[in-house]
Amino acid sequence: PPVFSGALPTLAPGNAMPAAAQVLERAHIPYTYERLTERIVNRTGDGLCPMESAVMHTFDAEEAYTLLLATQKQLRENAK
Repeated sequence: PPVFSGALPTLAPGNAMPAAAQVLERAHIPYTYERLTERIVNRTGDGLCPMESAVMHTFDAEEAYTLLLATQKQLRENAK
């Protein structure tokens, strides 16, 4: 069932982290992924993916959603 803003089943076309999988499972959000990994690196390869970094310390779906939105907004502003 949708949880936030009409959330639908999630597909991670590349990698997924165990923590992200736990958040989705606890919120009963179906998901698939190609490979489970402990780390997803950023585009430049010198650190963690900013979206993964934003939610790595929470297992609460509502908090994760809020953090992801804030991170997305910040990334877009920094890209200008």
